[in-house]
Amino acid sequence: MKNFIRKTLVTLFNRQDRSVYSYADPKTESGSHTISIDQTAAVDKKNRRKKDNQMMMVLELLSYGPMTTIDALDKGITRPAAVIFELRKMGYKINTRMIDVVSRKGEVTRIASYILYWDGNGRFI
Repeated sequence: MKNFIRKTLVTLFNRQDRSVYSYADPKTESGSHTISIDQTAAVDKKNRRKKDNQMMMVLELLSYGPMTTIDALDKGITRPAAVIFELRKMGYKINTRMIDVVSRKGEVTRIASYILYWDGNGRFI
């Protein structure tokens, strides 16, 4: 394992305030690919924007009442549990309850139902 890591990770250095990560191609173990911090920053920005949009959609859905995993999937949120986890880290009080539903195959399965708590004055806590 150490040998694989050594072959994969060639160099990690900082040059002119731009971090560059260079690694060997793990499939062929030859050649080298370089990713600059500018490229990763653009991807991070896009992912952060998508994550923020998903959090806003989940908060909007929860403001109308309980939201299930299926409701979130219908709105394009593929990992609702991860979004709920991030919202909880931000301080939102969200309760999870497992409910039984019937699947397409006619089998009973369990899914999560999420409830956002609010203080009665229109503010979420």
